[in-house]
Amino acid sequence: ETSIRLDNPDQQAFLPKLVADEPEQPASEFGLVSLKTGKDHDFKLVTEKEDSTVSDYGLIADGPMNIAAAREQMAISGRRYEPDGFRLEIKRDAPVAYGVRVDSDRQYQGLYLDNQGLWNEVKGFAGSISLGVYIDAAGRIRKLVHLDSDETPSYLRRIEKAGFYDQFRGLSLTNEHFEVDAVTGATVTTEAIGHTLSALVDDAAESPLEEYLSSSVQGFSVSAHLTDVWILHALVIGALFAFFWQKWLRRNRLLRTLVGVTSLLYIGFWLNNSFTYVTLIHPFLGVSISAFAAVYAGLVLIGAVWDNNTYCKYVCPFGIAQRFAQKIDRTLHSCRWHHWPLGNRAMYILRLWLAVILLAGIHDGLHRWLGFELFPDFFDPDYTNVWWQVSLAVVLWLSVRVPNLWCRLLCPTGALLDLLSDAMYPGKLTRKLFAGKSRGQRAK
Repeated sequence: ETSIRLDNPDQQAFLPKLVADEPEQPASEFGLVSLKTGKDHDFKLVTEKEDSTVSDYGLIADGPMNIAAAREQMAISGRRYEPDGFRLEIKRDAPVAYGVRVDSDRQYQGLYLDNQGLWNEVKGFAGSISLGVYIDAAGRIRKLVHLDSDETPSYLRRIEKAGFYDQFRGLSLTNEHFEVDAVTGATVTTEAIGHTLSALVDDAAESPLEEYLSSSVQGFSVSAHLTDVWILHALVIGALFAFFWQKWLRRNRLLRTLVGVTSLLYIGFWLNNSFTYVTLIHPFLGVSISAFAAVYAGLVLIGAVWDNNTYCKYVCPFGIAQRFAQKIDRTLHSCRWHHWPLGNRAMYILRLWLAVILLAGIHDGLHRWLGFELFPDFFDPDYTNVWWQVSLAVVLWLSVRVPNLWCRLLCPTGALLDLLSDAMYPGKLTRKLFAGKSRGQRAK
């Protein structure tokens, strides 16, 4: 007969417990919208729970191999953009790795900092942004450069062309707050750049900055704000919506064409500012939106609920570009595909699934999926950019053979707005999803 003996059993393990006996556990702070505020840098997207283990290797890395890689990357980036031809000596005697800028006589000429390898809570349009900043011997910013991010390339080029980085040149790292002008059409990105720089200087304040500079930098911060010109942009866009909402002026073909050209040139090529599904989900991801984006979003949502999706039907410049291309195609008597296999209902459902997949991927941290829109690439002509070539092919070749194919099959923004619009009418959404052939599928 086999017996089992327990030596010194823990009696507490056998005592009955009520639910109330267990200590109450607070809900996690790291859900859909992070409640963690950090150092007052409030641009945060979905975050993973931080490891509570204190690293012996400072903020730059988690181990010796990562430190070496981070040093090497800092050296490459720092030397690549050095504005004055100085040498860069990478140091690791502070919580934040840094570079010392020296001239040919090895005289100190300033510092170089970047946030590659650092924990960055500040988020832009598509996640965190890596920056490098060159500081002169007097403690002024010599140059600010963008190193890496998942932001839309056309928006990054727009920011650089607008001279946004030049506004930082000469700012002193003193106990002072500075304001710079944000770039319309890339507001979230430019605001995030200012907050990222503030966070980087804050992390390096005690060491190495205060060791090399004669004054404290504890209060240094930079914020980017839109100038009042955004009000003009909002009024123009509001007028475009109002034209299609009003009932007094007849909307003949000539007026519709003029309004379409205005949208194409103003919102498209000048502002290059599209309303996308990302604008809708930013508030749920903890990302602030500008006043201009809020007004724009309000007009789009009102049009979706009240006027059967005004934006997609009449205002979206990318949809207008496709329709203009179709008119040229009809004039030239080109042949369309008459045997396209997908019906309106199939494309409606596939487009919804695409939107759901994109939103799920973004929620899981796939920030590159935020750029799934051809709008910014098409309206920022760059012959070397493959996505500009793709967008051009969609407008000039594909959409004229299958009218508005992007809008009807691939546009996640249109999927969400159409879903909202259809949900306002009892039975309409059910017919589109579950009935046979749908009637009158909308397109941009």
